[in-house]
Amino acid sequence: MELLFRIALSCVSLSMVAGVTMIQLSLLSYHNPASRLSGGDCCDAGASGGCRDKCDNRFEICVSRSGSDVDMTLCSFFSANTTKLVDNSDEITFPTSLLMQDGSSLPNPLTISIPDAWGGVRFKVRVWDVDVVGEQEVDILTKNINYYPDPNLAYTVQWRPTLSGTGDGKLKTGMRVYCGDGYFGPRCHVYCTDSATYTCEPFTGKKLCVPGWGGIECDEDIAECASSPCQQGGACIDLVNSYRCECIPGTFGTLCENNHNNCTSVECQNGGTCQDQLNDFQCTCTENFQGRFCESLSMVAGVTMIQLSLLSYHNPTSRLSGGDCCDAGASGVCRDKCDNRFEICVSRPGSDVDMTLCSFFSANTTKIVDNSDQITFPSSLLMQDGSSLPNPLTISIPDTWGGVRFKVRVWDVDVVGEQEVDILTKNINYYPDPNLAYTIQWKPNLSGTGDRKLKTGMRVYCGDGYFGPRCHIYCADSATYTCEQFTGKKLCVPGWGGIECDEDIAECASSPCQQGGACINLVNSYRCECIPGTFGALCENNHNDCTSVECQNGGTCQDQLNDFQCTCTENFQGRFCESLSMVAGVTMIQLSLLSYHNPASRLSGGDCCDAGASEVCSDKCDNRFEICVSRPGSDVDMTLCSFFSANTTKIVDNSDQITFPSSLLMQDGSSLPNPLTISIPDAWGGVRFKVRVWDVDVVGEQEVDILTKNINFYPDPNLAYTVQWKPNLSGTGDRKLKTGMRVYCGDGSYGPRCHVYCTDSATYTCEPFTGKKLCVPGWGGIECDEDIAECASSPCQQGGACIDLVNSYRCECIPGTFGALCENNHNDCTSVECQNGGTCQDQLNDFQCTCTENFQGRFCESLSMVAGVTMIQLSLLSYHNPTSRLSGGDCCDAGASGVCRDKCDNRFEICVSRQGSDVDMTLCSFFSANTTKIVDNSDQITFPSSLLMQDGSSLPNPLTISIPDTWGGVRFKVRVWDVDVVGEQEVDILTKNINYYPDPNLAYTIQWKPNLSGTGDRKLKTGMRVYCGDGYFGPRCHIYCADSATYTCEQFTGKKLCVPGWGGIECDEDRAECASSPCQQGGACIDLVNSYRCECIPGTFGALCENNHNDCTSVECQNGGTCQDQLNDFQCTCTENFQGRFCEVLRGK
Repeated sequence: MELLFRIALSCVSLSMVAGVTMIQLSLLSYHNPASRLSGGDCCDAGASGGCRDKCDNRFEICVSRSGSDVDMTLCSFFSANTTKLVDNSDEITFPTSLLMQDGSSLPNPLTISIPDAWGGVRFKVRVWDVDVVGEQEVDILTKNINYYPDPNLAYTVQWRPTLSGTGDGKLKTGMRVYCGDGYFGPRCHVYCTDSATYTCEPFTGKKLCVPGWGGIECDEDIAECASSPCQQGGACIDLVNSYRCECIPGTFGTLCENNHNNCTSVECQNGGTCQDQLNDFQCTCTENFQGRFCESLSMVAGVTMIQLSLLSYHNPTSRLSGGDCCDAGASGVCRDKCDNRFEICVSRPGSDVDMTLCSFFSANTTKIVDNSDQITFPSSLLMQDGSSLPNPLTISIPDTWGGVRFKVRVWDVDVVGEQEVDILTKNINYYPDPNLAYTIQWKPNLSGTGDRKLKTGMRVYCGDGYFGPRCHIYCADSATYTCEQFTGKKLCVPGWGGIECDEDIAECASSPCQQGGACINLVNSYRCECIPGTFGALCENNHNDCTSVECQNGGTCQDQLNDFQCTCTENFQGRFCESLSMVAGVTMIQLSLLSYHNPASRLSGGDCCDAGASEVCSDKCDNRFEICVSRPGSDVDMTLCSFFSANTTKIVDNSDQITFPSSLLMQDGSSLPNPLTISIPDAWGGVRFKVRVWDVDVVGEQEVDILTKNINFYPDPNLAYTVQWKPNLSGTGDRKLKTGMRVYCGDGSYGPRCHVYCTDSATYTCEPFTGKKLCVPGWGGIECDEDIAECASSPCQQGGACIDLVNSYRCECIPGTFGALCENNHNDCTSVECQNGGTCQDQLNDFQCTCTENFQGRFCESLSMVAGVTMIQLSLLSYHNPTSRLSGGDCCDAGASGVCRDKCDNRFEICVSRQGSDVDMTLCSFFSANTTKIVDNSDQITFPSSLLMQDGSSLPNPLTISIPDTWGGVRFKVRVWDVDVVGEQEVDILTKNINYYPDPNLAYTIQWKPNLSGTGDRKLKTGMRVYCGDGYFGPRCHIYCADSATYTCEQFTGKKLCVPGWGGIECDEDRAECASSPCQQGGACIDLVNSYRCECIPGTFGALCENNHNDCTSVECQNGGTCQDQLNDFQCTCTENFQGRFCEVLRGK
């Protein structure tokens, strides 16, 4: 029975599916300012000039796959037709329910299910004008949407895309994109539902095994051996209520615990400890580290702290939630106050008032004070269980910070029982400060259904050892580094370097030896041992072989010994960078066939392997194996073997308990090694293993079973760093094929799908795990193709300009700074804290917080992410086709042969799209244009300042292109045509991917000069300036800021600079000029904009109420008393034996 249960589990354990993505679409508003149809006519026939009668609009809604069409019949995912929404109006706010043409109602917002792995959708809305004589089309409004889906609806953000069409009509929407129930991951393609043996992790869909179950699919019943008591690879034999360890060679002891210590020559980093293994070792890492030597950081959940101060509570009407007075029988104004106690609850953000959902904190106070609805909370609160709760209290949120919900239920406590007054709530998502010492106190009010208010003070900060804008970065000081107090960045102690501060810095750390010379470390010095052909103290001298070489496609030439090396731009390779290098990816599988067991010794139909046997089969099968590897699926088709297939001969006679040998004899007489290595020439997405078992007899072969398993283990970076998985292949019966599998990326392939390609070059090496290009000393830039000059290290400080000289530089300092490096200036940063990982830069009598990506504000306190707008100024400089031939190789003019004497008559088709590798001239997301012929009979063209288009218009050169998206680069494609009287012929398609970092604005740009190239030796030289659009800032033009009445935007960073009289995170707080209490002697300070006014109490006067009227001038103290002036009063100090206001009374009288 247990076996059947495990088989059933295996049938439902595959989690990779097509996916389900949900879109919650809110139709907000529609505006057609011209009130015209798509053809330009007014909506109502007969109108002329400006249209006075508005359209009567209805809407046809269509959702399909992403594209560029306006076909309203292509609605793969959703379609609907509303009736007319409102009469005679082109300014529409959509209601919460829309009447459909079939009489049904469509809710607004509406929810759309996308039954596929998420790759974006296209929204199309056709607007119709509905008249008594029929319908006429107003416009088709469209937009492609590809926001990243949130894990579920509760954690969504609402995007606000606007749909537009051919006219100036606009449809504003609100959209929330999230994964459907049971779907997870960045494309909602991972499927998981809770089962009896596991639960699903709420954000990733990873299976979390319940106690008693284990394995990748949580389908392995854990018994006495579940805790793996046998050490160093020993096999655990399950006994009755016990176990026995069978040790592998070289180990011994009850638990196989004894072994040679391999840790003596190993150092585990970052505080890791070494565990000895058989001819191996294992580094046990400290919290937040992983890797062979504990060398890399592992993501932690995070800990956020909230210090909550309950300040005051006010219920002005003294009524319960239902409206009655707190004390029964009262009417009108309630004269008796409530006797309040408080139930406190802290949960994840939401909109609920459920006091049982308190994920992070809950508490119940007793009555605070008798008969009062104006409460100031004491510093300690008595709980119902008799304990005391401090005020302020500290709450720990053991998760990556995403905000919390505070809920406080107020009860009226009477002798006859308790009655609910209200439930006061507020969602809180302030950005956490780095620690308590640097917090600011927020003062949110919690409110409920009435006018009751609970005033609080809150400080939100990261727990000890946690850093970052979501308290998700963990760092603890070690022997080789300290943690930067605001960002958690590791600051290496002297003598250590590297990302993890685990690299011992020696004299050769700066790689001083050039051209492959070996650096020999000496005591406080070094020596370069040069390779043949180089010489000099640094091996710096060598013949330059690049003088006669041209590297294509933007490649740069690096001189080598009697050779050269072309360092190619991304996606190109070859001796001269002449060919495209993008590969689909190569994944390797090392497959070990371990053992096979057929306990019943029967065929697939149920018969014994040898004919005539019945009941228990005494003769075993004579097994051979047919192996097949294909793409993932559910088939058992042995002809579908995309990646590998093989047929063994019989392994052993008369046996159904087989241990596979290290070499397998094939039917063609060859030998197959075991383990065998299989190459998957594609980006990794898993494979399907199928093994058909045959019983081989003298009379022929009979099928025993087909054993299968879909495999999608994440590939390791290379074979040396693999772990061995041990999946079982199973079929229709209880037969099992045990295997060992190692999945890893092929040589030159990297990444989670082995889809990143990189090979070492003269200017960079490939990072061994990610394939990222690591520039060698002396080279920089995205492609490591930029020669670093003297100013590359930015030696001039505080905004000083670096002037490049011969083998030197000079700093030109800005006013207020001085010194060789402009290093001298008063440090205004000593009293400033920049938040969210920002760093403080000193300025003249000021400071500048340089914020990390996505933050802005005076102190980097607010989030700044927007879609972004990037501008490209493109200059077409020159074009050269040295052979004057077409793409097929023929001369431009028919009849010519050999060298082409007649030149081409060239025109140019220009296309700008998202980055890629295509040459599709219909994919032009951002810009397209078609010129006429530039010049007659010439293949050496310098472009003019204005280009004539085919439609008769003029295109300026340079031209400006707007990229309405967060900057991630573009692809330029230019198709060249030869224009003849008989027609046009294609010359070539020239392309280049561009991803230069944008400058802040056009005035501060540098001009890049990339060459576009194609299949031949034709070249199009261009000049490009990339910069942020108006109102956009930052390294991806993703920070938005526009000047307002209370702030201006800093011209390079977009930081908000508050105008005088305003402050706060968003410059929306009127400066508290009264904060310093300038008014003296009890005068009231009245806050004005950038000023204040003192209202003095009687008896005082002056701008600050600093002067006091002397009330003693009109007073006479009797019997020798003396007068002391007071505020609007006096005091007679009497002599002995006298008293009274004027010392007029004898004491004792």
